[in-house]
Amino acid sequence: MNSSLCLFTHFPAIDDRFFTANLRLLPGNGQIPSSVGNLKNLESLDLSSNQLTGEIPENISGLTFLSFLNLSHNQLVGRIPGGRQMQTFLESSFEGNSRLCGFQLNRTCNGDRDPALPESQLEEKQLYSKTEIYVSVAVGSLVGLAFFFGPLWLSKRWRICYNKNVD
Repeated sequence: MNSSLCLFTHFPAIDDRFFTANLRLLPGNGQIPSSVGNLKNLESLDLSSNQLTGEIPENISGLTFLSFLNLSHNQLVGRIPGGRQMQTFLESSFEGNSRLCGFQLNRTCNGDRDPALPESQLEEKQLYSKTEIYVSVAVGSLVGLAFFFGPLWLSKRWRICYNKNVD
């Protein structure tokens, strides 16, 4: 077993005080173990240029403190895991993995509808855009005000009646 795989197999033994993993210089090939997801306080993970194969473990998206991720220039395959945390990473975190897919790389995976948008943005896109909502509210408000103030402005009888009741 090569050194990178030996180090990976020891991840479960590392406690939650582990904040940064920079394994950029490790030679060899292997897979990212799912035990990486056990490092709940991990803030930075750089596994670039390690000739890693296989899929990115789903539970890596549960690392809520992870603010830097670099999995570039490996041989990873499959879909980039979903989740809010994974949506924050740019294309540069995953580039150089020709068989990796997801909205970050603007590549569709088998069965996807739109590669450029995560699931939450797909739902927003299917409903209405913010501009359409703002225009609708503005037009509705103007029409409502016109129904109330229009008769007061156009009819002398209504103005007199209104002024008597307000005073």
